[in-house]
Amino acid sequence: MSTYVADDIACKSDGSGQITEAEAQRVEREILAVMKRAVQLDPNTFVSAVAVTVVRTNNLLSTGNLQARISITPKGSVNSITTTITYTLGA
Repeated sequence: MSTYVADDIACKSDGSGQITEAEAQRVEREILAVMKRAVQLDPNTFVSAVAVTVVRTNNLLSTGNLQARISITPKGSVNSITTTITYTLGA
């Protein structure tokens, strides 16, 4: 996220100060790619999934704050295995 400090981000022209949809999607793609390389893609396969959502309702013009949510889904750990084995005599 630090790469966006002092960056120019396109905002809507409706006076809301909110990030444009196209810009939000671009930022999401860029952050997602970095996060996936860091924790999900070979050789760093530490998690099952990563998602990034840029907050579109924040008034970026007045706050100067680009907000994003990053969600990471961990991999499950196997603690035990249960197996059923059956044996049937043929007739």
